[in-house]
Parts: sequence; structure tokens; C-alpha cells
Amino acid sequence: MEKIWRTLKTTCCGFMLLLWATVIFIPGCEKDKSENYTDINETVQQIMYYTYYWNDRIDGKLGSPPNFLRVPVHTKPEQYFTSLLYDAKMAPSGSKEYDRWSFMIPYKEFDEVMVAGEYKSFGYFLAQAPDYSVRVCFVYDDSPMAKAGIERGYELLKLNGTDVTTLIMNKTINDQLARESNRFVFADRKGNQLPEKTISKAVVKINPILAKERYTIDGKKVGYIAYNSFITASEKAITEALQEFGDVDEFVFDLRYNGGGDVAVADAICEHLLPASAGADSIVFAKYTYSERTNLYSKELGIQDEVRKIKRNDNALNITRLFVIVSDMTASASEEVINSMKPFVDEVILVGAPTEGKPVGMHVFVDNSGNPQWAIAPINFRIDNIHGEGSYFNGITPTYRIIDDLYHDFGVDPLTWEGEGCLEAVVRFIQSGSFPASISAKSAIQETPRLIQLKGIQIHAGCM
Repeated sequence: MEKIWRTLKTTCCGFMLLLWATVIFIPGCEKDKSENYTDINETVQQIMYYTYYWNDRIDGKLGSPPNFLRVPVHTKPEQYFTSLLYDAKMAPSGSKEYDRWSFMIPYKEFDEVMVAGEYKSFGYFLAQAPDYSVRVCFVYDDSPMAKAGIERGYELLKLNGTDVTTLIMNKTINDQLARESNRFVFADRKGNQLPEKTISKAVVKINPILAKERYTIDGKKVGYIAYNSFITASEKAITEALQEFGDVDEFVFDLRYNGGGDVAVADAICEHLLPASAGADSIVFAKYTYSERTNLYSKELGIQDEVRKIKRNDNALNITRLFVIVSDMTASASEEVINSMKPFVDEVILVGAPTEGKPVGMHVFVDNSGNPQWAIAPINFRIDNIHGEGSYFNGITPTYRIIDDLYHDFGVDPLTWEGEGCLEAVVRFIQSGSFPASISAKSAIQETPRLIQLKGIQIHAGCM
């Protein structure tokens, strides 16, 4: 393991990126004119052999030292990396414990999204509502979509002159949406059709706080934040927003579109959510478990089973229960916050749909050439809370199940308490101690399949 050993000894400890991601350096590798990828593919092979969480289940694809299998010479590194993953075809029938998250991308793209918080896109996300209409979930500020006046809840009617229903039936909608520029026809939340607009992708600055509101409900002060991504650049914004709610009696954390991100940001958030009963000293908050092989070589690799500690912030909220709005896009760092907070508050009450089910995390490997070429992010470890609870590959089940309400903007009317269905359900619970039988007929219709499948770094950018 000489190559990866030498590499991992240069670990930059404490620099946390992506989901539970310590940046670890791998040898630089420039593609030569003959497109010989031997060096970088051998590095990928060794990273997967020594550090992959499911490494013992892919040994048939790797071999073992000193006789590793010969790597493909002309296969692109991203394709070779993907071919090694422990995927659904390898998992036992019916099991959801398999890898659908590891990725390898150019380092520039990783740095732009996870560190700087920038992403070339239209700056929005679409989903099918319960009535199968295609609607906008959210729009980033100052994005091409925002500048075109598009808002949450708007319905996409036509794309490049073709009805959306036709594109869905033909299974061509994702190809159309992936184009650099499109002609869109939307209807607003009242159903009024808007003129066709040509909108082009641009570099979007991710604003992870999609909504922030303060309510007084039956004399109780209630804070609400819709938070979209644990990118490194978001830590200051989210912790400052939480500090604004230091006096609230109840807090609602809307993580329905949050696919995770930087564990350091997740830690900082939880330090602002821990109640006073957690004490003023550092506490064990989560446990990370690596593969048997990674632990065997822990001295050389610099990574091994560990406990993660945090300390309650002086300006933290003092809540006894935490409301979280969730969906099948709620993943990784979001799920860790939910699972790891359970031992420290009386209740973690989830409203929405079952979460993604990602109780595992990754380190990010980048080359040390001075001009990094690749970011390699394989799943490396499992995350449990202090009670040893985790392994929620089937997702975390909500306390109250309700479909994402794509017919309203975020928030509720403080006079009637009517509005977005998930938050309205929380309000009704705060008022009465029980959830309503139903919010609306629309929100009770059966869930639809996810229209857009975000992968890799797109999950953390959160948008198209």
C-alpha cells in the first residue's frame, strides 16, 4: 500500500468538506495524450480497497495486495470508480443497504459547490405535486429563475414548446431540462399562465436559507427556518439565523430539500440546538464506524473508529423538543442532525415523508499536485448516535406523514395559520397537542415518484 500510505500521511486534519468529509490528498495525475489512466485508476483502486465502507464486498473487483487486479488503462477514472461501487445489483434482494452516493468529479466543480457555494444552473428545483403537475419547490435568490420572476409553487406547463405531460410520458423531460438554455411556460400559484420565457443557466450563488420566520402561536414564540444545504459557506449564515431565535419556545427546522454537506456545519448547528440540560462541557454526540480493514490499517491511513464531540453554544436555543420537516430528499447530514439530537431533547417530531436513508459518510480525497484534478468521495463510515442508533437505510419515518405542499409558498398566515401544509400541521400540533386528520385533499393524495434524480455533487447544490 505504498502509494496510498504515502498519500494519506499528508492528511489535512480538521479541514471538513462535504458530508463528514476530511480532505485527504492523493497523488496528482495529469492525463497524457494517449489517455492512459493507469496511475489515477490505481490510486482509485487502493482508496477503495483500504478505505471504502463496503470494501470486503467488492474484493472481487479489486484483488488484494500485492496482487491487485490490473486496472483498465483507457477507462475514464469516473467510469472506473463507478464500476467498483457496491450497488443495488450486489446487495441482497430487498435490502437498501447499498451505495447510491459515492462520486468522483473534477476538483474544480467540487470546490465551487462545497466551498464557495456556487453552481452553474437555472437555480431552482422541480418536483411532481400530488396531482402530478410539475411545480417549483424553491428558487435561489438572484438566480436566472429568480430574475425571471419564478417562485415556489409555480407550475411548469411547457418546455421548448412541448407540453410537460408529453415530455414525462416520453421520458425526455430530464434531457430537456439539462440543456444550457430553455424556453419555459409557467403558471403562477393562482393558475394564471405566464408568457413564455427563454432562460439560460448561469453561475448561481447558493443561498441555503430559503425562508426564515418568527411566529407567536397561543403565546408561544416559534422560530422557523427552511435550510437547504450544509455547504461550508453556509455556516455563518445558519448559525447567525439560529442565534436570532435564542428566545423561542419552539423551533421548526425545515430540511425537506436538504441533501447534506459539511459535517462541521452540522456540528455548529447542533451546538445551537442542544438544550441547557446538555451542560456546558463537551459531550460525545455521534459515533463513526469504519470497515474492519480500515481499522486494521488505521495507523497508516490516519482514520479509524471515532466518537465526535461538540459543545453547547452560549447563544443556543433552549428547546425541549425539535420539529423537523422532512422528505425523501432529506439526507446524510440532515439525518445525522435528526438522529443525533434524539438523545438530548425530549422529542424530535418529524413532519413530512420518510427521509432518504443515508446513515453513512465519506472522506474526500484530492490530489496534491498544487493544481488538484480530482475529488474522490467514496462512502467510508457509518454514523450512529450516542445510543448506538443508526443504520436507517430505509429512511427515518416521520411522526406525521404529509405530502410536500407545492401549492403554497413557505410559511403560514399568522392570522389564520393556514398556508404551506407541513408547517401548518406543526402549528396545529403546537396549538392542540395533536396533528390534524388532514390538511387538504391535495396533500392527502398518494406520493408521486421523484421527477428529477440529483446525483453526486448535485445533491449538495440542491438545484438544477
